[in-house]
Amino acid sequence: MEWAGLWGLACRINYKIGYNAPKLKVGSPMNFEQFEAAAFYLGLAALIGFMMFIIYDLGKRSNAGKFGMSVLFFALGLGVVGFVIKGVLKLTMDL
Repeated sequence: MEWAGLWGLACRINYKIGYNAPKLKVGSPMNFEQFEAAAFYLGLAALIGFMMFIIYDLGKRSNAGKFGMSVLFFALGLGVVGFVIKGVLKLTMDL
């Protein structure tokens, strides 16, 4: 049930018990599919950022120098880069 539907239901219940709540316009500013897509990309970006933090923390705890840290980010971050490239190719090639 959409938020507008829930709000409308709450308004009807409040109207029946004597409280006249303001009406919400029909049609919500964001439907569920749009919210789901935005949440997916935000969650994916958060997970990628967290993985980069884990790689950084791994290098810091192992006392890796600048070269070691760059090797860690290159080797372990290459999987993330491949995943992002795959997503871009899927969007551009309509697969």
